Amino acid sequence: MKITEVAHCLLLIAAGREINLQSLRQLAHYFSGTRSDLEADGFIELTKQVQANLRQQPGSKSLVEEFLPYLDPPGFSSDTQARGFIDRFVENLGPLLLWAQPVTMGYARRMQGSPFDLIADQTEGIPGWIILYTLEGEGVLDTGVRKLPLRAGHMAAFEPGAVFSYYRASQSDSWGHYWITFQAEAAWREWLAWPRVGPHIGHLALTGTAQTEIEQNLALLYQCFLSASPMKLELEHNLLEQLILRARNLLPSESQVGLDPRIAKAQTFIEDNYDRVFTLDEVAAAANISASRLAHKFKDQTGLTVLEWRDEKRMMTAAQLLRATSTPVSTIADHVGYVDAPYFSRTFKRLIGCTPRQYRSRRQ
Repeated sequence: MKITEVAHCLLLIAAGREINLQSLRQLAHYFSGTRSDLEADGFIELTKQVQANLRQQPGSKSLVEEFLPYLDPPGFSSDTQARGFIDRFVENLGPLLLWAQPVTMGYARRMQGSPFDLIADQTEGIPGWIILYTLEGEGVLDTGVRKLPLRAGHMAAFEPGAVFSYYRASQSDSWGHYWITFQAEAAWREWLAWPRVGPHIGHLALTGTAQTEIEQNLALLYQCFLSASPMKLELEHNLLEQLILRARNLLPSESQVGLDPRIAKAQTFIEDNYDRVFTLDEVAAAANISASRLAHKFKDQTGLTVLEWRDEKRMMTAAQLLRATSTPVSTIADHVGYVDAPYFSRTFKRLIGCTPRQYRSRRQ
């Protein structure tokens, strides 16, 4: 499928025009880089949801009006025009579309050299929950401060407000993963309290029977998502709850999730108080552990010191504000706990790789 044809199909979707099934399948294969019908079916279902909710996106109408001359033949006349529209279309979708339905799900295979081999950027702070499960290959979870491998059997849960990116690992030819977006019920939030690898980010590494059970559950949930069952929403809810319960049930026995509950309390205290000055003794008191023991165990179990965990939370929040608002950098610095704006900028550059102003300009 030529890039001009891809752009035309996306423009039809944005304009609410009908698009035939064959074109949708070709579009799915273009973005996935494979000929998998299962992935194409997932893409088509997601396209239906996107098209149904585009009218709620303020930029969609103006985008269609701008590119209206290309809607009918001869369409896009150059690859440059087509690429410009595709980039604008993807940017205009916005993350809120993923939460337009109670459960949205897909299977993505990112293959080296394919158009879909892109960085998935969640820099605004997600409004709902996301679960990622790696089925094949290897990906990378990038919090802006740390890069963590996502291998087969690895499962990550992202709470509302999490800021992160994920992409195929350079040493892996492909990375295949399920993704699920949803709004968590009150009871689910406790069950989703997995060991944290960063603020608002939980992680499990499954093997053996546990891995098989989770993958079977995911396959059933995906089949349900693609179905036209009259009980589709109820079944999705039930299967997602089963998935969360199965994952939670693994916590006591899995050796890799033996996080000391005192460290979990310390993490919660830090994330609740990241925007103010606190001492190691305060964190230790909240976690009911001695300061020296806390310092040792926290580093041992999380890979970071207490202050590094605080700084990661600060940078996540700062990145969200830089992307989503026009708030001055000095005000953001104060908001996340830095009275010295230049020091905040230096810390941001050290951890994120660029200054706050550079970060904001790149994201606009």
